[in-house]
Amino acid sequence: MDKGYFWILLSSLILVQCSGIHLASPGIFNGKLRPCPASPNCVSSQSPDKAHYVEPFAISGLDG
Repeated sequence: MDKGYFWILLSSLILVQCSGIHLASPGIFNGKLRPCPASPNCVSSQSPDKAHYVEPFAISGLDG
């Protein structure tokens, strides 16, 4: 196989991987944290689902 074809094939594969459809990333969605998926390895202080809900952290000493 010619080296030129190898590099074209390799570059094409890399570009295809970079342009693929990504799953929903964590972050802000409609002003709130994204909802947890059905899997049990997610918790959120904004989750309406009791299985994924966790109390928010209490932070003190930020008043100055």
